Amino acid sequence: MIRASRSFLAVRLALFGVATLIGVGTARADITPPNTVTLADIKSPIGDVAVAPWITSTGWDLRETILTYNLKTDTLHVDMKFTGIAGDADGSGNPGGFDPRLTAAGGVNPANLGGLDSITTAFAGVLSGNHVGPGLAVAGVPEYKLSNVPSGLDGFRVAQFSASNAGLATNYGAAFANPQITGSLLYSPSAAQPDFEFTISGFSKIPGIDITKGFYFSSFAGSPNDVVAGEDGLGWTLVPAFNPQPQVVPEPTSLVLLGLGGVGLWALRRSRQLKGR
Repeated sequence: MIRASRSFLAVRLALFGVATLIGVGTARADITPPNTVTLADIKSPIGDVAVAPWITSTGWDLRETILTYNLKTDTLHVDMKFTGIAGDADGSGNPGGFDPRLTAAGGVNPANLGGLDSITTAFAGVLSGNHVGPGLAVAGVPEYKLSNVPSGLDGFRVAQFSASNAGLATNYGAAFANPQITGSLLYSPSAAQPDFEFTISGFSKIPGIDITKGFYFSSFAGSPNDVVAGEDGLGWTLVPAFNPQPQVVPEPTSLVLLGLGGVGLWALRRSRQLKGR
């Protein structure tokens, strides 16, 4: 009985010993963690947006923008957070709903970023000395929704930058010739999902973008028709270069298997030795 218990204990220790090997092993370079940059609006909340006295938050007051780039899929993920629900001008918590005071002021608050509502982001290259280059692309919901222009949810588009004196909301040019450059709004902003969140696939393929040098980012959010709230945005801001090289991550499988085999063999030999006594 003593020999049997010792054999059982040896096997138990061997099995528990395998756990110490997990997380230690060879390396591989086929997984690349995404690169993330956060651009905060230090004046928020309601620090740089003119609003009616009764408004405490608005879907035009940009709080921060989180840019995440995935090298493996060549996808830029953009998450824009506001003090209210994105596009909800009066901050009532019901995008598309009308606070009586907004109606009394003659304003409108269309659902789903309709009407002349716009949330637009823009991208530019980096010139020598880190100076901002010409505009290259825009992504978002334009001020003017053209029925003859292909668009996604809420009129979302990714297009070439077309300079306009009227501002980013009207700077939507032609679609990119490269079909790999596409964009998608992940959902229509709501109380359950208040952000303006979208992706751009084929981001590095935008002519003039070089992720190893970084790029300039700008944004706008607002509407001329809500009356009770002004607009917000971010001027051209340099986004540092994303890491273009795959990063090494632990690959524990090989050593775990080797450890299991080695410890298991030791346990088996030890068991036989104990039985032979």
